[in-house]
Amino acid sequence: MVLSGTASDGTLSLEAIKADDGIIFALDNTAKHDSMPRSAIAACCVDLVLSPADIAGELARISKHPSVSGQPLELSTFREDDRGEDDRAEATTRSSSPAAPSTSA
Repeated sequence: MVLSGTASDGTLSLEAIKADDGIIFALDNTAKHDSMPRSAIAACCVDLVLSPADIAGELARISKHPSVSGQPLELSTFREDDRGEDDRAEATTRSSSPAAPSTSA
């Protein structure tokens, strides 16, 4: 996270973080000293430019991700009635088509 600063020396570190698949936030124009966030943004190594409140919200959201929280990923179950009419018609057509002849010897 790049919040505030007056130099550009942090940009090299941010590039290393990005090379390791890190996520980088920069403080928006509310930073009291904005040359460091601006340098990071100009170097194209910032993923999100956010306000302090939005940074907090994004950190809270990311903290719930299974790869961070250690919780298993919950997949929603697929139900027949979740599909649209077109999908049901296609499935019906496929199931009522005659089977292809066997080619085994």
